[in-house]
Amino acid sequence: MQPLIREEMRIPDIAGMDDLISLMERSVNNEESFHLDLLLASLARMHTSVKLADAVRMAPAFERACLFMKGHAEGTEAAGDLDIFVAAFLIEYAQLLLPEFTGHDQGLNDLLVHILFKHEGLKDKKVQVASRDYKSYWELVKLALKKIKEKDTLPLLSTPTHRPAWIDPAVLVSRIEKYQKHNRKPEHMDFQIAVSRVALDRADEAIPLIKEKLTGEYRELLLFLFTPGALPKKPFTFQSVWMTAGLVKSPDTVYEEFADFPYSAVNRAYLTGN
Repeated sequence: MQPLIREEMRIPDIAGMDDLISLMERSVNNEESFHLDLLLASLARMHTSVKLADAVRMAPAFERACLFMKGHAEGTEAAGDLDIFVAAFLIEYAQLLLPEFTGHDQGLNDLLVHILFKHEGLKDKKVQVASRDYKSYWELVKLALKKIKEKDTLPLLSTPTHRPAWIDPAVLVSRIEKYQKHNRKPEHMDFQIAVSRVALDRADEAIPLIKEKLTGEYRELLLFLFTPGALPKKPFTFQSVWMTAGLVKSPDTVYEEFADFPYSAVNRAYLTGN
């Protein structure tokens, strides 16, 4: 069996504004399953660098998102729920740009105002339905918007690095280290999804990096996840993430250390997906 983390499966980085704008346009067409994740992470990271000229270049992606929502409502545009999230996120982002560039470019102004006042209700109705079935994805959308509003450029932990949705263990360590350095805690849902996606078949290679870069609960959590036979060690601040790590590592094992977690009262068939 081939390793999950290998070069031909690497998802290309979004390195500059040209890459970002291209991704925005492609994401509306949902060409890849990871496009939503990559779009959220890239805009959250790069928003502070967006200039007026960049916003003008983004206008076709915003317009495509509006047309998509309209076509979906009229039955002329087939779409899944994640497609709706992409379009909804782009429309929300356009709204965030409006006050920043009001009065600078009339064409952009007109389009952003059109999005803000003509498509808000339609977007909300569609998202309400989609978010019930794909709650974790919608939580990531809301988190990305929050980071953009707050100009928070710390990375989303859960963004895949390799197709179709795997995360390189070393990259996850690096992302967590950034939170540790800034004395910030990642959002629980983002952390849970990241743990669910990390590729464990080569996790042992990241153990020296964990011991060198991480401390405290981050260190213990990843050492537990990445080391066969290792048991959980307190503190358990991120209870939901520890529970996820236990399920990812060994779905059939009931860890006594988690007995006091509220999740332990849930029927295990739901936790394991059975």
